[in-house]
Amino acid sequence: MHPTLQTARLILREWRDDDGAPFSAMSTNPLVMQYLAKLPDKSAIERWVEDLPAHSRLHGFGLWAIEIPGIAPFVGFTGLTVVPYEAHFAPAIEVAWRLSPEYQRKGLAAEAATAALNVGFRAWNSRRSWPTRLSTTVRQSA
Repeated sequence: MHPTLQTARLILREWRDDDGAPFSAMSTNPLVMQYLAKLPDKSAIERWVEDLPAHSRLHGFGLWAIEIPGIAPFVGFTGLTVVPYEAHFAPAIEVAWRLSPEYQRKGLAAEAATAALNVGFRAWNSRRSWPTRLSTTVRQSA
């Protein structure tokens, strides 16, 4: 478990059972997944969500669901994950995020990811963190 965070516009919280449907819709949206590795089917999407608590337990950090209070109970996710592939900078911790299209280009990804990154550096003394989706970064946080 990781702490619930609040920013000026967002709540970053633990995932709930009812986050699965909007996450699945977001994860099959071509605009959202344009620069991301696609999950092949609904069962893979469900497994991805089911694996989140194990990652948090193993590493002490993970992904938060993003909520806009009074507007939308789930708009995407952000957080810290261990880079799951081999790369010249690995091992490393990735600042990850994904937002539904209607919430992109409002600065929400940057706001949420900044909160997650601040917790990571402060609480877990993370020394290396790399955004790996630069084209998505520009599109979602502009």
